[in-house]
Amino acid sequence: MPVRPGEPAETDPAFPFDVREFARRATGSHRDDLRLAEYDARPLTWETLRCLRYVRDVERATMRHLRTVLVTPTHKDAHITAFLTTWAYEKYWIADALDAVLEQHEYVQPPAPRRPVTRAALLRRAQERFSPIGRSLIDNTIGEAVIAFHMATGTIDEWMTRASYERIAESAEHKELTRTLERVLDIKSQHLAFFIAQARTRLRRSRLARRLTRARLQRSLWPLSVADEPIEEESFFFDRVFAAAPALVDEIDRRVRALPGLEGLTLIRATVAARRHI
Repeated sequence: MPVRPGEPAETDPAFPFDVREFARRATGSHRDDLRLAEYDARPLTWETLRCLRYVRDVERATMRHLRTVLVTPTHKDAHITAFLTTWAYEKYWIADALDAVLEQHEYVQPPAPRRPVTRAALLRRAQERFSPIGRSLIDNTIGEAVIAFHMATGTIDEWMTRASYERIAESAEHKELTRTLERVLDIKSQHLAFFIAQARTRLRRSRLARRLTRARLQRSLWPLSVADEPIEEESFFFDRVFAAAPALVDEIDRRVRALPGLEGLTLIRATVAARRHI
């Protein structure tokens, strides 16, 4: 739940973002604002629904991500922890709004062959289950530099989800969906403002933070915490949303390279290539 008005403010003079005000104005359920009947007259296409379902899962994976973040030095920063509480709350309700749109269309994801259950897959699942423990030990030894990595990944996540919503709205050309996604983007603009200010400042002031963030991002693919998706769904999403817009991919990579210490990286291009499974 968001911080209640009257509770002590979580502030940090180095970062002017007003966390108390952010929490006070947190946006909950969107369902009363959705004009779902508009979809009866003009339903969304199957392709648009598939993309919405995928990005819904990205939003829903927030708690899975926090499970790994809040066992590291990041949770010791009261300013960040206060923000993340409200951030997760708002993302939960964004996912719920997308659920409502999918439900209106009676959208059910068709059964699809999942990734082969190989020894490598079983090992990966075991690592996902137990890696937060090992990562926590390592990160707490490293210390505050880890926070910069988390803020950089938060920034990139916001850039990618924002681009996803914009591309979905553009391709769907549906007035009500555009209205809903514009509201979502307005909410998420606050999320991006926090993450990018934190990432830039923390990367700029610590050489260790820059080296750590660069090394870890080079081994990461977006989205970070979504459970294994059917290969067909993942390929479809990245083909339609990103591979079809190479200039957008290059633009996000340019933004990533503008962060201190991340010069020369092409993380988004690598992510799109890997997620398309070609």
